[in-house]
Amino acid sequence: MATTRSDAALVDDAGRLNAGLSADDSDALARAYDFAAALYSDRLLGTGEPAFEHAVGLARIAVELRLDADARAAGLLFAAPAYLPEAEERLGAALGPVVAKLVTGIGKLNQLRVVTRTAAPGKESGAQAEALSKMLLAMVEDIRVVLLRLASRTQTLRWLARAPEAERRPLAR
Repeated sequence: MATTRSDAALVDDAGRLNAGLSADDSDALARAYDFAAALYSDRLLGTGEPAFEHAVGLARIAVELRLDADARAAGLLFAAPAYLPEAEERLGAALGPVVAKLVTGIGKLNQLRVVTRTAAPGKESGAQAEALSKMLLAMVEDIRVVLLRLASRTQTLRWLARAPEAERRPLAR
């Protein structure tokens, strides 16, 4: 289900992302928004959701959680490591080291999904997956990373709720 949104809707989203921020923070967030728009362009996530649409939805949830500008920017760039060589260095140079570290942290939490899915099936796999989850969460240096990861999952669920059942069923399995 490839959905497209008008440029006007995306500009409106960009304005809402600035809620409660200073002018300097709004400028920094605008740079992150433009960076994400160029980076994701027409890319789709594994669920079929457009990457940029997911990023904006994630950042809007960060606004609802009253997270700061760095967290909102990191939300916009959640998938940058998948598409950008030397992502942490390049994001650090373009948007600052805090945003780069948050994005890297989100990537580390994303590894949790891969590790728990590849755990051997059987009686001990649930305990092993739980232990791995706890270990990776303990490695998170900033609680905003966990909040952003949860916001990303929420955005995915919101997007899937609008998808036809035929598309949701395989993903649910």
